[in-house]
Amino acid sequence: MHHRSIKRCRQRVRSIARIIFFAVLLFQPSAIAVCPASSTPRTITDVSHFSWTAKDGAPPEVDSLAQTKDGYLWIGTSLGLYRFDGVRFTPYPASAANPSLPSRAISAIAAGDQGGLWIGYVYAGISHLYGNTLVNYPLPSSVRGGTSIQALSCCRQDSVWALVGNTILRLHASQWEDFGALNGLPAEAHFAMFFDREGNLWVSARNNVYVLRVGGHRFSKVNVRVYSVTQFAQTKDGTLWTSDAWRGVRPLFSTCKKPEVEMKVTANMVIDPEDNIWLGKDYTGVSRVTSNLVGCSTRTPQQQFRTSEGLTSNVTHALFRDRDGNIWIGTERGIDRLRPRMFTLLEGKTFNFYPALAATPAGALWIGTHEEGLIHVSERGIVPLGRRHPSSPLAVDAAGGLWLGDAHDHKLHHYSSRGLHDREVPGPKEAQNAAVQGIVVKADGFLLGAFEGHGLWSYSKDWKRVSEEGLTNETPSSLVQIGDSTWIGYSNDRLVQLVGHQTRFFAPSDGLRVGAVLSIVEDQDRIWISGTDGVAFLKQDKFLPLHLLRADLTEGVSGIVFDESGNLWLNGGLGVVRVLKSELDLAMQEPKYFASAVLYGEADGIVGSPAQVKPVPSAIKDGRGRLWFATAGNLVYLSPDFMSQPRPLPSVTMQSVFVNGQTVSSYGNQHRLVLPGGRDNRIEFNFAAVDLNTPSQVSYRFKLEGEDKEWQNAGTNRQAVYARLKPGAYRFRVAATNGEDKWSEAVPALLFNVKPAFYQTKGFIILCALVGVGFLWFVYLLRIRYVTARIRDRLEQRSTERLRIARELHDTLLQSIHGLMLRFHYVAESISETDPSREMLCEALERADDLIVEGRNQVQDLRGEGESERSLQEALMRLVEKFRLGAYPEIDITEEGSGKLRPVVQEEIRKVCREALINALNHAKATRIGIDIIHAHGFFEVKISDDGIGIQSEVLREWGGRGHWGLKGMSERAKAIGGVLRIRTKTPSGTEVSVRLRSSAAYLVTHPITSFLKKISERIKATLKDIR
Repeated sequence: MHHRSIKRCRQRVRSIARIIFFAVLLFQPSAIAVCPASSTPRTITDVSHFSWTAKDGAPPEVDSLAQTKDGYLWIGTSLGLYRFDGVRFTPYPASAANPSLPSRAISAIAAGDQGGLWIGYVYAGISHLYGNTLVNYPLPSSVRGGTSIQALSCCRQDSVWALVGNTILRLHASQWEDFGALNGLPAEAHFAMFFDREGNLWVSARNNVYVLRVGGHRFSKVNVRVYSVTQFAQTKDGTLWTSDAWRGVRPLFSTCKKPEVEMKVTANMVIDPEDNIWLGKDYTGVSRVTSNLVGCSTRTPQQQFRTSEGLTSNVTHALFRDRDGNIWIGTERGIDRLRPRMFTLLEGKTFNFYPALAATPAGALWIGTHEEGLIHVSERGIVPLGRRHPSSPLAVDAAGGLWLGDAHDHKLHHYSSRGLHDREVPGPKEAQNAAVQGIVVKADGFLLGAFEGHGLWSYSKDWKRVSEEGLTNETPSSLVQIGDSTWIGYSNDRLVQLVGHQTRFFAPSDGLRVGAVLSIVEDQDRIWISGTDGVAFLKQDKFLPLHLLRADLTEGVSGIVFDESGNLWLNGGLGVVRVLKSELDLAMQEPKYFASAVLYGEADGIVGSPAQVKPVPSAIKDGRGRLWFATAGNLVYLSPDFMSQPRPLPSVTMQSVFVNGQTVSSYGNQHRLVLPGGRDNRIEFNFAAVDLNTPSQVSYRFKLEGEDKEWQNAGTNRQAVYARLKPGAYRFRVAATNGEDKWSEAVPALLFNVKPAFYQTKGFIILCALVGVGFLWFVYLLRIRYVTARIRDRLEQRSTERLRIARELHDTLLQSIHGLMLRFHYVAESISETDPSREMLCEALERADDLIVEGRNQVQDLRGEGESERSLQEALMRLVEKFRLGAYPEIDITEEGSGKLRPVVQEEIRKVCREALINALNHAKATRIGIDIIHAHGFFEVKISDDGIGIQSEVLREWGGRGHWGLKGMSERAKAIGGVLRIRTKTPSGTEVSVRLRSSAAYLVTHPITSFLKKISERIKATLKDIR
């Protein structure tokens, strides 16, 4: 009992202490030791560091640094000049097109205002390098105190200033003048010169500082106590700082008795964009001083950066700030770069596990930890509070209160918006020992919880299982409340939308292919989801994937958030990814579009990867517009200031051009390249985009106008190769981007021509065409000869067959008929002359004689001995004469037009007409028969008509019926010559038989080419005859 009393007492004391703590927090916020991010200076660990040494191609003993307008970082050493584009170090001269320097011993360099680089040597004076042009400026004889160039400046009125020994020189009108002597500067050893933002020129000497004011004509001595100022610098507020060798760093007009920053060495000095002073301290590394914390009363702390932190060497020779605000350090072993991290680590806080995140309606942020208590982030600052709970998903209610699950006591705990622990809810009895996978507060205030292995449960006053149709006990991978909808994601490409008691299911058939659903958000009424295998958005009841140029950037994404500008941010397995709104809009309009994106990793402050199970989501936005990203053991945020900072586009330059393996020294608009034609032309373009800030994020595209129809994405590849180009004019363009929606293009584009090889000239092509035509004509003649031979063989075979048939007809059928007629003739002679049958038998014998004559004519035709008909009309007239006997009807033949029919066509038409006449005479009982021959435009037609009794429809349908082959034979003959047979009954009586076929099938037509060649042949023969 005694122990229980003590325990209750301790609990009461803790409760009273919490009440007092939050009362002070609410009513005396200034008394709480909170840490607003904006008031805490960056520490030296909050910068990203990169270094390059000899193994990376960096030169040693770096003495001076400068950045030219094209973005290149130039490095001056005692061993020569180097150029750096963020990826590669290139010694100068880089190619045969670059002129040689007069000396390798370089003491100072400076970028020119109008472009180019000014180079100062130890012994060889000064040179100006602009493109492939180098101009040397020897020093005048008036120089005193040595010839080594100590400093160069190119900042006023297109003039160049040089500090050489005891002399200040100015290059004016291509001539050096002793500017110090002309303006009253004492002749003594000078250590530094500096132009401030107002244009005043400051010069230091032993124990003295001199200034030449703007508009003045004489230097004046400044009344300050100094020892040996080796460098000047100026902060944003205009304060002029000095680096006083072996004494310290202080404002020039400081009232402090001692230097604000004490040093026992000499130091190079630069000031970064945040007004921090960076010092390269001779042989003791680099340090940083916050200028607004400097004071006389206390010793100013220096934040050190040495070899122990990764510096290439503690011996520093040069310190430089580039146009992006990066700090470059030249040491005896290489080069280092320091730049502020884009993402800020939550200061003073590390985590045992993945932090859990939840934002309140008021914009505050709740951070859940593992056994370390809660953290509340608001305008008051960052406040730790609450009990020590194990890692759990978080849910925020409408009042800004927080719900979380505790795996130890298996309860759900609630904290008010003021941070007071005011409620505990035991889990469902059926899931009492199950871990909480997700929590949401529904729009009606009900609490919805997902318990591992037990599905969804709803809580108002007690727990009830959510048993809507389709829901199971499967553990969800994510649970989110958006408006009136509860979205439930699962690990197998399944998503459920729960609205009231209505459920809607999404599966792979609906485009859902993101693996385990880890994050679900809404932006501008559009649902976005992410998972282990990708990112997708809902459009017209279908999920469409978000395609990026790098497909792996959408893998393992457990956090999706949009910034104030509508840009998309993803917290994925490779780091944090940003997709600009302009690229996002294109991707949503065209599902097959591949958007560009920027990846931020460890160099930008992203350490570790986000949770892939729970707690999710791993990215969120607070009320101040800051984006928060949780990874394993870390939590970083990105302020809107960094998001809105414009990033300069990289400068794109052509590094080199190779034609057939040979370096081209001159190229461009003034020197248009000319490539040989044929298969041997090969041109190689090597280009680079200078981005000293984020070189790894630079991607390229190129286009060869005249060859490529679209831009070719090259990724990070900095080379383009073309071969076997056709003759013509070409224009090569290359552009680069560092992840922005804009591209920087190299200007000017490179122009070149490809001259044709001899076999690509027009004359050669025409000659080849003529040879080809001649060859085809030769092949055509061979083909004609072959076909002619084939036809001749077939004709011989047909002639042989016709002769055989003729012999058989003559020796068998005709002889038999002739013998039969002799017997009938003998019978007729035996009959009395007065017997009527004798006369009938004699007439039949006469017809039989005609049949024998016709048979003999057919035999003659088969043997090729028949008489050739001059026209179809004559052939039909001869046929009709045979039928003008006895009481046969009148037969008329008419012909319209003229034309020479093919022999086969004429013969088949004659036989069709013969069969039609026989039918009309024997069956139609006609009194008049007409034959019309029509030669019309486009067709040929023959009509046989009579005024008889016609043909029955049954006979027409069956083409004569069984055992009758006349009509079928007529139809077959018409088809054989490409014609059509038509038979119709006329009104009121009679029959009309017609055969029609196309002119091209009916007539003998001479081929145009044959006629043309025949005419040419006749003309050639006539010409030769005239010559003879």
